[in-house]
Amino acid sequence: MPNYLPPEEEKKRRELYDQGMTDREIAERCYVSRGVIYKWRKRRGLPYNSQYDERKRHNLYRQGLNDYEIAARCGVTQPAIFQWREKMGLPPNRTKSKIDVIGRFFGVDDNEDVADQEFWEKLTG
Repeated sequence: MPNYLPPEEEKKRRELYDQGMTDREIAERCYVSRGVIYKWRKRRGLPYNSQYDERKRHNLYRQGLNDYEIAARCGVTQPAIFQWREKMGLPPNRTKSKIDVIGRFFGVDDNEDVADQEFWEKLTG
């Protein structure tokens, strides 16, 4: 397999890498496998962009997503997220209840008290 890469493809990969994207994200945007990007990055002596991955995990965790949901969005396994969360000392996020999902669908936060109390009473009946 030749190591030649057209200059425009090299430039595209490097720009995506410099934006902090992970191997998986670069691979998706360049229509190649993650392994191809891994080898491309290693040949150039570039480290894995873990800071971006950390920020993404933290943001998803703060949004209330559970380990399975975070893993799916980050392209890793649930045990990898579990280990990351344990290392960071973060408790697991609860699984979203049906009422949370319905409220999110209607654009209502279940923490809003006054105006939405009637809505929740009607909804939960």
